[in-house]
Amino acid sequence: TQSSTRRYYYCVCRAFVTFTMESDDGGSAAQEMKKYLDRIMASGFKNSNRSASAKQELVTNAAARFSLGDSLAMEAVHACSSDKAFKRVLDLLISSLLEEAKELSVTETSTNISKAVCHLIIEHKERAEHESLSLDLMRQAIKSLDKAIKEEELDECRIISESMMAVARIPLAEAQRATYIPALILAGKVHAMASTYSEDTGFRRQQVDLLGRRLFALGSSAKPATSSEVNLAAPLIESLAKAEFEGTMIPAINFKISVDRSSTMESLHTFFDILLRENKGDYLQNHLGGSTNFVRNAIQTCTDAGSTKRRDAVGVLRILAQASPAAGTAMISEQLSRAIKNMTLSSGSRECVVDAYKQVALSLLALRKTGTVVDDSGWRTMAEKYAFPSIDKSGANAQLVQDAREAWMELTNSLISSATNSGPKSNQQDDITKRSGRSSSYAPVLAGAEHVPPAAQLDERISTRRVSTSSMRIESQRERAKASAGAMSGLKGSQQDAVAKQSGRRSSSGPARP
Repeated sequence: TQSSTRRYYYCVCRAFVTFTMESDDGGSAAQEMKKYLDRIMASGFKNSNRSASAKQELVTNAAARFSLGDSLAMEAVHACSSDKAFKRVLDLLISSLLEEAKELSVTETSTNISKAVCHLIIEHKERAEHESLSLDLMRQAIKSLDKAIKEEELDECRIISESMMAVARIPLAEAQRATYIPALILAGKVHAMASTYSEDTGFRRQQVDLLGRRLFALGSSAKPATSSEVNLAAPLIESLAKAEFEGTMIPAINFKISVDRSSTMESLHTFFDILLRENKGDYLQNHLGGSTNFVRNAIQTCTDAGSTKRRDAVGVLRILAQASPAAGTAMISEQLSRAIKNMTLSSGSRECVVDAYKQVALSLLALRKTGTVVDDSGWRTMAEKYAFPSIDKSGANAQLVQDAREAWMELTNSLISSATNSGPKSNQQDDITKRSGRSSSYAPVLAGAEHVPPAAQLDERISTRRVSTSSMRIESQRERAKASAGAMSGLKGSQQDAVAKQSGRRSSSGPARP
């Protein structure tokens, strides 16, 4: 009995000593990791071999990796102040993640380090907009992973990919906004790095489903993705197949539009622009009307009182017109015409409608000048039936009305005449871009000022301009007619003199032959 008791206490004491030693080692490792982070964020190591040795010693220590993922990495993310510091921290995180993946299972540490990598990329992206940071940290992360992962390390690829997907599944919160985007991109890149990689529809389905749910904040009261966030997700959006867009993106968009139409316009504006750049505008043609009805939702955003996303709504209409020059333009022109007839619209809403007309005309003009439009037969009818009457009677500020009228006039003139416009196409395109970018606040411009005419005065000025133009044309035609008559008279006189001279020569040489 005494022997067993002694044995019991011996085991307890040994366990306590072992636990204490491990705790001390863990604390020491955390301190060493913190020192290393402070060093690389400040100035780095002058001796590269010493730096590599110190890093290798830390990343191979499980306790050091745990402390990095637990809190130190996130502290470092917010402390970085230069491209070099961001890159050094990224290299440490990638090396630690690769070492942790050798455990061959998704761990708390691998997920936390993956999350830190994504936070680092987002933090750098946001800071780069205000500070002198130029490094593409996303590209750098992909390059580092590609360089470090060997072809035979298939299991490590799977662990890193799954760890990144775990980050993408974290519920949306302001503190975690947009981290799902680099997580999804890096998960896909690592998944594809294995040499035996074949199309894994299961992984791809999860990736696309998470993209739709996160961009449009499904199951959350959070706002949908901002324009900057959607641009960051461009590599994923560019890769979308039409079936993926229809099956995953459209349901997510429909839901978010139904609960927060205005905010969703910002996401859609950038999302559609990316599709159009990739020549995937045809994805949108089936959703101009129907249950999705992008046209109606964009116009309602234009006319909603107090809407803060009118500029994005106009951008959506412009893209829809480019994606569907015939049916899309007809639908947009008609529905804008209906909207402007509502006399209760605010001045800001009216200006938004007029600017939408202008942007649509400029986008069609750009398509025509680049020779990418096949069917433009209905544009002139749209101009005469909807655009000109709506613009003239809009009551919007004079400059905007003039700009919109000029855009549609130039479009209809280009349809009437097939003559090539002078100047290279690039200069014409630049001119269209500049005119498209003229700012409009969609609010009353100097409300009450004398130089902003009411709708009646504006109609009168337009009518006067038309009469003046017609009078000038008639006078010009009369002058050309007089000049032509004078020329004909001179020609006849010359002919008569020639006949008389010929007759004189004949009479002097004798009688004419019968």
